[in-house]
Amino acid sequence: MTLIKLLSGAALAALLSGPAAAAVTRSGLRVDPVDANRFIVQPRGAVGESDLWCAAAQFARRQGLPAAGRIWRVTPPPMRGGRGVMFSLSPEDSGGRTGVITLGGRQDGSFNRSFAEQFCWNPSEDRD
Repeated sequence: MTLIKLLSGAALAALLSGPAAAAVTRSGLRVDPVDANRFIVQPRGAVGESDLWCAAAQFARRQGLPAAGRIWRVTPPPMRGGRGVMFSLSPEDSGGRTGVITLGGRQDGSFNRSFAEQFCWNPSEDRD
């Protein structure tokens, strides 16, 4: 094997082992990975907190987070117009609040992936 092929293979392996590439969720929101644990949901137009959590859950699912795995909101609410909202798979990054009113449950700025995916439900998609 030549040195060039060896170096090319090593460079490709390094690229593939880095953070995931940007993704677009079913709702059309772009998610940009920051590192292995953190990512930013980029709002587009008028979106609410539930849209952000839906996108975060979809992205985390693609990254292999189990249904019971937790997602923490890093950027403190409320959402600022046009700015992305950062989420993390690590509790150390938590901003402490989800931006969503909930009764009971953890109050640490997180939801499990399964719960966050419920924000993706759209009743108009269930119509015949």
